[in-house]
Amino acid sequence: MHQPPLSKSEFSERAEVIARRIIQALEGEQDAFLVLEGLSRVHRFVCMQLPADALGAAGFAMGIYAGELMKASATGKGLGANNPIH
Repeated sequence: MHQPPLSKSEFSERAEVIARRIIQALEGEQDAFLVLEGLSRVHRFVCMQLPADALGAAGFAMGIYAGELMKASATGKGLGANNPIH
């Protein structure tokens, strides 16, 4: 049975729940770059499950995040807490 698409707010709420579960699983002293590499592998695994026509949207979202990182690096201000999790 095909489920109807989520509204933007429902999607955001569910994504936030998943993000918090992942963060809780990773809490504690861990090497930040090791965590980033692990999350990158999870991202790749999830993208492999997406239909081909959805890969562009996933890449676009990652591109926006990459831009945020580059801007934070250039300004020396870091990422703001109000930035959405992509």
